[in-house]
Amino acid sequence: MKSTRGSAAIIAIIFMMFLLIVGISFIPMINSELRHAKMDEDEQKAWYAAEAGKKYVEVFKNDKNKIVDASNEAMPVNRSNNTQRNHFQLRLDEDVPDNSKTKTNNGKKNAATLQPGTKYNVYSEGTFNGITKVIELEWTVPAK
Repeated sequence: MKSTRGSAAIIAIIFMMFLLIVGISFIPMINSELRHAKMDEDEQKAWYAAEAGKKYVEVFKNDKNKIVDASNEAMPVNRSNNTQRNHFQLRLDEDVPDNSKTKTNNGKKNAATLQPGTKYNVYSEGTFNGITKVIELEWTVPAK
């Protein structure tokens, strides 16, 4: 009996070391899952920012000046903290090019050039943390 004395402690220490090694091996997988979850969250925020641009066009469809103003600068959507910012950018592309219409210096349409009944492809680009999502829709300038 004296020769087996302390064997339970040694077996317990070996078993605990085995559990420690298994536990440590899960750390890289947990870090990877956390990174992927953060990327998914950022993609969703970029998508919602693009959706906000689409909704902006739907809400202000009768006010072409607001649509043009939104297409000339990025509009803030939501501020989650002081360093991260969601925004959308609208781009208007005329369906049928018409050389008689003038453009501004930066290539964007002037409010005066948007004729009622003209169809535009609107690209709403949402950005968050360097991730960009784009939604495309068709918008017709309403009659006065």
